[in-house]
Amino acid sequence: MSQCIYRPDGSCEPLRELPWQEADGRPAYTTYGNGMVNALADTHEETLLATAREDAVRARELVRDPAVSPAELLFAVRTLVHAVRSATRVADLRGHRIDDLLHEAAFRLHRSGAARGGG
Repeated sequence: MSQCIYRPDGSCEPLRELPWQEADGRPAYTTYGNGMVNALADTHEETLLATAREDAVRARELVRDPAVSPAELLFAVRTLVHAVRSATRVADLRGHRIDDLLHEAAFRLHRSGAARGGG
C-alpha cells in the first residue's frame, strides 16, 4: 500500500501518488476523489501514454526507412527509453491505486462485519 493519512478511528486513508514530483524531488500525493488534482493527474497520465504510443509509431516508421541515419535511430532509441519509463510509471501508479482500493474495500468489509458483531 502507498502512503496514507491516519483517521481518528485508526484506519488508514490511502493517498494517491501523483505522476509528478514535489519541487525537492520527493513523490507527490493527494487524497483520492473527484477533485481538480486527481483530474489533472488522470489527464497527465493519459498524455504520457498517448505520447509513448506516438513515439512507438514514429520509431517503427524510422526502422522501416532504408535511408534512416544512425543518428536518427539513436534519437529514436532515446525517445523510446523515455516513453517506456513513462508508461511503466503510469502502470505502477495505477497498480498502486488498485492495491489501495482493494485495501480500503477490505477494511470497510471488516468494519461492517465487526459492527454487526461478526468479527
